[in-house]
Amino acid sequence: MSDTPALRRRTLRRKVLLGSIRADEVLPAAVLRARLKWGRHTFTRAVQEGLQTIRYGRCDYVMGSAVLEFFRKQQGQHGDGQHQAADGQQARQQEVSSQ
Repeated sequence: MSDTPALRRRTLRRKVLLGSIRADEVLPAAVLRARLKWGRHTFTRAVQEGLQTIRYGRCDYVMGSAVLEFFRKQQGQHGDGQHQAADGQQARQQEVSSQ
């Protein structure tokens, strides 16, 4: 059985999806989107929220270090809020149990 073009394309897409993001690499935006399973709108929102891109010619590129820094900032913004909410719930539970 020979591979059909459609089968080859699917195999290539799967290979692009596999992999990690390293700080020392430069990724085309399309590859980054595929690895993170982000659509165009999610990528645009990430750029608006501070993900740094590099425009060269007609292509956008992203440094691996910029992606990692973006996620660290997101973790700090959302992680602190989750901890504060959990602390607030614990305080309310203590108030209820003391009454």
